[in-house]
Amino acid sequence: LVIGPRRVLPLSLLAHEHPWVVPVLARQQGEAPHASQIRFAQRLQGDAAMVARLLPDETMAWQRLA
Repeated sequence: LVIGPRRVLPLSLLAHEHPWVVPVLARQQGEAPHASQIRFAQRLQGDAAMVARLLPDETMAWQRLA
């Protein structure tokens, strides 16, 4: 999986928009390094036509990211 520049969000902006990530980051700082550290998912903009074409598991993920 390659993450391009349109998929990267600065942690400072993420923390500003979603303050709950700050304690998560603080907790992760004390953990042994692993691949899922400092990875968060944020829903991108989508129109109704795009959302209507999602598969059931994609729809569930889309709703959970709301």
